[in-house]
Amino acid sequence: MEYDPTVSDVKDKASEPAQHHSLVVIRPRSALRNLVHQYFSVGLDPEPRTRRVVPDGSIDLIFNLSDKCGSSAGGNEPQMCVVGVLTAPVTVERPAASPLFGVSLAPGGASVFLNVPPRSLKDRVVDLRDIWGAEADDLLARLRRAPTPGLRAHELDTLLMRKLAQARPPHPLLAPAIVLIRAHGGRLSMRALADELSVSERLLERVFAAATGLSPKEFSRVARMQTVLAWLARAPTQRVSWVELAYELGFADQAHLIREFRALTGVSPSEYARDNGVSYVFNDHLAEAKERQRDGRLPNTNIRRLSGLSNTRRSADR
Repeated sequence: MEYDPTVSDVKDKASEPAQHHSLVVIRPRSALRNLVHQYFSVGLDPEPRTRRVVPDGSIDLIFNLSDKCGSSAGGNEPQMCVVGVLTAPVTVERPAASPLFGVSLAPGGASVFLNVPPRSLKDRVVDLRDIWGAEADDLLARLRRAPTPGLRAHELDTLLMRKLAQARPPHPLLAPAIVLIRAHGGRLSMRALADELSVSERLLERVFAAATGLSPKEFSRVARMQTVLAWLARAPTQRVSWVELAYELGFADQAHLIREFRALTGVSPSEYARDNGVSYVFNDHLAEAKERQRDGRLPNTNIRRLSGLSNTRRSADR
């Protein structure tokens, strides 16, 4: 029987219309959703395509389903690769007729499924064989034999569930901290974040470095730019006041917004707004975080309880 995941022609993984590159996103099994953001499938595109991938805090696994592999940062991708957490944009070239299947790991997912320090993958593309060995080759063969994206998702669900059962979960502080950062659009200071969670800033630093490869400050910077991109994606035809947007999203001024925009997307805001030749790939995590709070999966009033920590700071954490 065909595996029946939640499938959609996604806008949250790519801002380019789905018909241009046959992009389909599939949600993972419910037990994996705190650690796996989504699976994504890119079909047979008749033309070569350029994509600019911007930092979003995730770590991706990419499986090339044909012998044609893409390239990034001037080098060819392995047939299976891990794209580490990014702090700057990366331009990826995909040849024509080169389908791929991928996994976008949520923060904390890499430390569970890859069993390597996420910081060691930061801004790098690594051959998955160097991490999983022969298991990676076996998985690629099964993904290539699977006739549909849904069945490929099922293969990965099965493998990741097995690894999850054998792994140590991320620190319980990580999930509520990330939800708070994203729900506030990356605008919380580290002191305010630590106060909300009743922990020390030093503990936050340790937890984020171990689970995401980024510091809380770096993660918040990425989250704030994701908020900008999500806003632009949801209102593509509206006239943008960059001064008002800078104020609304907590930047010091318009110049600060423009500097950060260029650093994290590779172009200015005006170039981004009018650029039709390159697709920009990002995840709308702000909407997801607010949805989780709105529907009661992670309400504000339960943040401290869900962190698994005492409301009183312990001197050992200082």
